[in-house]
Amino acid sequence: MSLKPVIAFVAPRAQLEQRLGRLHANLWQEGMGRVAWRRRVATVLTDMTQDAVRQVALGRSLADVMVCAIDERRSGLEVVLRRELRT
Repeated sequence: MSLKPVIAFVAPRAQLEQRLGRLHANLWQEGMGRVAWRRRVATVLTDMTQDAVRQVALGRSLADVMVCAIDERRSGLEVVLRRELRT
């Protein structure tokens, strides 16, 4: 099986809440996705944080795996389906 990465770039938290459903639908049983947002040091103000991503993801049966730096302006959080939901 060939896995394709799924990544969602979001700015405000409301956008994350809209897009996470689509991200969840595109995750395979053993797949993973990443949610990326601008860091607070970026010039664009945002209400996105690592904690905000976790809160929204946990409410959608996703578990976080790790935080990563995508580049100097963006961070990302890797998410997977919760273990008990995988077949």
